[in-house]
Amino acid sequence: MNHCATHILRRLPRHTRTCIAQRTFLSPVHNCHETNHKLPYSSASAFASENAATSSVDAKEASFFGKMSDQWWNKTGDFRALQALNELRVPFISDAYIAYGLRGPSQSSQRALRQNSPFPLRNIKILDVGCGGGLLSEPLARLGATVTGIDMVEESIRTAEQHWETVKNPTSTQGDIEYLHGTIEELALTRAGDFDVVVCSEVVEHVSDVASFVASVSQLTRPGGVTVFSTINRTICSFAGAIVAAEYLLRLVPRGTHHHGKFVTPEELESFLRNNGFTVRMKHGALYNPIIRRWTCSAFDAVNYFVAAVKAEDAADQSR
Repeated sequence: MNHCATHILRRLPRHTRTCIAQRTFLSPVHNCHETNHKLPYSSASAFASENAATSSVDAKEASFFGKMSDQWWNKTGDFRALQALNELRVPFISDAYIAYGLRGPSQSSQRALRQNSPFPLRNIKILDVGCGGGLLSEPLARLGATVTGIDMVEESIRTAEQHWETVKNPTSTQGDIEYLHGTIEELALTRAGDFDVVVCSEVVEHVSDVASFVASVSQLTRPGGVTVFSTINRTICSFAGAIVAAEYLLRLVPRGTHHHGKFVTPEELESFLRNNGFTVRMKHGALYNPIIRRWTCSAFDAVNYFVAAVKAEDAADQSR
């Protein structure tokens, strides 16, 4: 452990240090190359259903986030840092699609039109995986996208639907949102290759099998389409920042939100994407300032980072 992390730990009470050690260093790092076809998204009520055996749901994650379903739009609540992240992730998604996801012979003119439009994502079909209460789905729809938000927590989907009904403008030229309670592997059975963009923002660190998860993302992305991930690196810095500081010192998120062993390095994520026909085109780090409550782009990716990748036009569906 480096000096910074050691110094932070020493300032914590003994009981807190013990809790962190039990949660982090005594927990095994997940096997990023497992192929037991586990995926994270389903409802708590589906755990005992016949479909549960095929959906690899993390019951603890579902239960944990279900208890916070009324906090999604609380500006001073548990998701305030995630709300602030929209300032980075919305333009990152839009820029990635406009730069790499356009189709047809006149891509340069399309690109210019979209870059100068108030609705740069008009008529683009976006899947927001792990949409929660709709924090990201809504601003994407306001840019013109047709958004499908899917989540494993039924309570969060209800929150998302209710909030969108209260804020959407039916006479506007903005896009719309369809919210689904279920799993991405279930969705892939009926809508494989249906989406121009598949977004997995602050999700992959909560899944039980990253390899299978990315395979399902590939199934849902059309050839030539774009997938965007934002997640947390697995480093000493992320342990100090995303767990010790965020959960114990600053209390930006509840204790137990993150598990260091489930974080994924950029190299691992890029390998999973490459194995499923994607090529990474954009990536950068992100830093959060808790004093001014703002995120900034950074070359430093040891804690939070973004990745955008394009699926090959002739990519074989390796998840079937």
